[in-house]
Amino acid sequence: GTDAYGERLRAGLVREGVDVDLLRTVPGPSGTAQVTVDASGSPTVVAVDGANAALTVATPGDVALIGSGDALLLSSGTPLSGVTSAALAARERGVRTVLAPSRADPLPDGLLAAAGLLVVDEDGAAALTGRHEPYRSVRALLELVPEAVVTLGATGCLWAARGGEPMVVPAPQAAPVDTTAAGDAFAGALAVALCEGRPTARALEWASAAAALSVARPGAAASLPYRCEIDAACPAVAS
Repeated sequence: GTDAYGERLRAGLVREGVDVDLLRTVPGPSGTAQVTVDASGSPTVVAVDGANAALTVATPGDVALIGSGDALLLSSGTPLSGVTSAALAARERGVRTVLAPSRADPLPDGLLAAAGLLVVDEDGAAALTGRHEPYRSVRALLELVPEAVVTLGATGCLWAARGGEPMVVPAPQAAPVDTTAAGDAFAGALAVALCEGRPTARALEWASAAAALSVARPGAAASLPYRCEIDAACPAVAS
């Protein structure tokens, strides 16, 4: 957006060395989220779409960039029509898609059909499958996508792929302060590790270490760990 939040977000990305050449500015307010955290570190989030609502379709520039990547990481913080068009573009170009919805909402059939790996928490898995027991829900997810991860909070995560048995990957111990960005930390680190060719089980260990570091700190973006911190917390998987 063209507000102060937009300027702050752009400046933060530049400061962290992120390429912002294709970052578009939309007239009006930026997308924001108001977060409150209870004594256990669990957040309540109220989101306002703002500029995010403009991302209704992948543009030719988006599609060209997607085609040059090793993986496409998608959330659901923007209109699902745009998320779906990006996923379809990735599938057509042989780019692996990691879909990590930010809300436990229904997902379009076209989006699920284009997703390679789906990452959801227990609530999201139950919303998509109608099954609340994690082993049952992850097996049901494999009817929708080829590979799925159900995150289990402090317990770790449950991973399954078609043709194999579900496997639990434990999470490192952490004293939760604020779990707001834990899912983002997990999904981002997982996508990086998979792009680097790590076996999925190892990639999940590295992603779990990233999430554990995140929950031990307050804030959303401010809580996300640097790569060197994840490597130090998970030396067995560090590159």
